[in-house]
Amino acid sequence: MRTAAVVAVPLVESFLPAALALVLRALVNATLDDGAGGGWSIETYVGISFALSFGLALTQSAQLYLTQSNSEALEHQLALDVMRHAETLEFSRFEEPSFQDVLKQVRKSPGHHTHEMVAKCVRSLAMLVTLSTLLGILAVIEPLLLVFLLPLAVPYLVYRSWVARNRYDVQFAQNRSRRWIDYYTRQATAVEVLPEVRALDLVPFYLDRASDRLDGIRGENVRSFRLEFAGTAAFNTLAVFVIHIAMLAAANRALDGELTPGDIAIFAGAATGLRGSIDAFVAGMGSLRWHLAHLEALRSFFGIASDRRMNVRTTERAGTDAPAAAPLELRDLTFTYPASERPVLDGVSFTVNAGETVGLVGRNGSGKSTIVKLVNGLYLPDSGSLSVGGVDIGDASREYLHEQLSTVFQHVVQHNATASENIAMGDWRALLERPDVVEQIARRVGLDALINSLRDGYDTDLGRVFGDVTLSGGQWQKFAIARAFAKTTPLMILDEPTASLDPEAEFEVFEQFNELADGRATLLISHRFTTLALADRIVVLNDGRADEQGSHEELLEIDGTYAHLHRLFRTRGESGIWDDSGSD
Repeated sequence: MRTAAVVAVPLVESFLPAALALVLRALVNATLDDGAGGGWSIETYVGISFALSFGLALTQSAQLYLTQSNSEALEHQLALDVMRHAETLEFSRFEEPSFQDVLKQVRKSPGHHTHEMVAKCVRSLAMLVTLSTLLGILAVIEPLLLVFLLPLAVPYLVYRSWVARNRYDVQFAQNRSRRWIDYYTRQATAVEVLPEVRALDLVPFYLDRASDRLDGIRGENVRSFRLEFAGTAAFNTLAVFVIHIAMLAAANRALDGELTPGDIAIFAGAATGLRGSIDAFVAGMGSLRWHLAHLEALRSFFGIASDRRMNVRTTERAGTDAPAAAPLELRDLTFTYPASERPVLDGVSFTVNAGETVGLVGRNGSGKSTIVKLVNGLYLPDSGSLSVGGVDIGDASREYLHEQLSTVFQHVVQHNATASENIAMGDWRALLERPDVVEQIARRVGLDALINSLRDGYDTDLGRVFGDVTLSGGQWQKFAIARAFAKTTPLMILDEPTASLDPEAEFEVFEQFNELADGRATLLISHRFTTLALADRIVVLNDGRADEQGSHEELLEIDGTYAHLHRLFRTRGESGIWDDSGSD
């Protein structure tokens, strides 16, 4: 209904200016004839003029309301649609700078551009009707106007359309610079990085970088504005000249008695406004081109193919009569990051059996966290196989992986939510409405004392973005551990789970580990030998290969990489023994 009104109201309005002009012409003639011209009375013409003027004002107000309400509804819907489609895309796309440029573009008021394209189409059609009726009336009075004005309007329309497309292309090319500006602004204002930024006096550095990019954007935009100004000024100058030539011709015809005073009155008023109407119509068509370009980007975004595994519905391993598969198995696994030539994993093989804790250790850059990403389905291996619960990772749906594994990632996410929600997010569909279970989990991981000390307990908003309580790195990490234990899954992955914990908190986690693990298969990644002591078996990664496997004692007997690192640990401590050529 509202969409039909968006189309109908402008079309109704488009006929009113011409009708009003004809009524005013008749009113002028009736006034000069003292109402003796055989037409209606002056009062009747004034009444009709009032009704038409009131209708014109009403339709304009209605258009404003419909524009605002429709734009708002579309903005909400498309913002959600963008989020939904983004959720279906492969993780690797989000690491591409070019895709981030596209994402920034489609997030720029998609509902506004969609509504404006539809609205501009309708308004342009309505404006064309208005112009056609006015030009028809004026052409009857003075045909010379059409002869000169139309040849000006057509190239002006083409020019403005080209300018609009050019402006869009310039703006799209600026997305990378605008993302840099967003980054510089965030670095200079985000509380997470501000201590180091101020300690190093980096704000002036970021200001200079942001200023350079803003100057570049401004220079490009000014050039676009000049192109638009040059075309508009040229058209308006020539249009004013043509209109007044036609007006002079019409005035001379009136002196010769060929036209009435009403004809001259309507011609003078309508012809003067005609230039503005043509300019508005052409500008509207150019704006339509601008919004259409935005929708092309939006359509291209929605046209990006979803991750094929979104359509996979993995519920259980084929062949249920077969022996139970290991929760995690890697066989000759090889993987190379996009845009990289050197494999980060090269023929890695190991298994994590049910109830077993396997430690994964290696220098920085050896591929440990890459394995975590592969197991979570964020990437697919180049060759070899990786199976979770007996299902190949390429055939595993996201729902299946959610049911099979829980993960504590190396880089802890600080969710801006309540303390209760921060834990419940580990299994939010089941736990958001179960505060009693959330509190049990908090007690199991040793978070209840911290949470109860907060001002609003479990309802306290955490994080500085919307709340007023922030936590230490170790406290945030304990929430991440709580999320991993929030649901019971056959496989658990802990990537540096105690890296930010103090020794006392680490000891508490270790004491509870067996209880928390509850017989699950666990892949434990750590640089700390104290953490690795929890493992039943340890896999040593070196240059993307699983060089050594065995228990702590067995690896010491092998006297390889693990034994060498352990000797360094006993003499130097943890610091400095893991650094190599990069970070993992």
